[in-house]
Amino acid sequence: CLTIEAPPSRYTTDPKAGNPEVVNAISLSQTQEGFLQIVQKSLDRMGVLSVLSREAKDASTERSRYTSEFTQLQNFISDVGTKQFNGVALFSEQPLAVQLENGGPTVPLNAINFNAASADGGLANAYDLRSTELLSDSSAAAALANIRKATENLAEMQAKVGANLKRLTLSGEQVSVLNENLSAANSSIQDIDQVRSLTQFARFKMLGQSGGAMMAQANAFPQTALKLLD
Repeated sequence: CLTIEAPPSRYTTDPKAGNPEVVNAISLSQTQEGFLQIVQKSLDRMGVLSVLSREAKDASTERSRYTSEFTQLQNFISDVGTKQFNGVALFSEQPLAVQLENGGPTVPLNAINFNAASADGGLANAYDLRSTELLSDSSAAAALANIRKATENLAEMQAKVGANLKRLTLSGEQVSVLNENLSAANSSIQDIDQVRSLTQFARFKMLGQSGGAMMAQANAFPQTALKLLD
């Protein structure tokens, strides 16, 4: 779970400062998006190789060449499934959640289970060497079917990543608006505190001046009485 700590004081909130956890989560989702686009190109090429293998006239030579490239693409896709971002797995069956503030609500992110073995979920069947080969007509046909299903699964993953990015962007904007309003409220509180301090200062000053005048008048009365007696 990605967490965000709340500001320690009402006077330290900076509305222009980006929420670090939301920014990190957006960067993670953008990285996922970039890798999935590359995987899409790899699957497209693997599909082409499957078709070429089925149509190969010289099976022993051409299929061997197609299989070599196909296997390299499988290894590449398999490696993508192990990538990490800032110590967090890019693709995991465990969903992540971004906490907007300490003790506050969290933004759940769709899990991108890249390595799922299920044909209806992940891409494992596309890069599993045991289930996808191009050495015969039947294996090339099976590989093509797996590639097509993997392409459908990939499109669903891309949709989930897009939804994550949209949700994170809106949440970040919401936090920004909240921080701006909080900063404005804090500024008003500071202005009120300052006016209160100035008012108290003026009051004490007036009381001091009034007390001085009263003392002067009190001292003048005995002197006046003495003059009358004289």
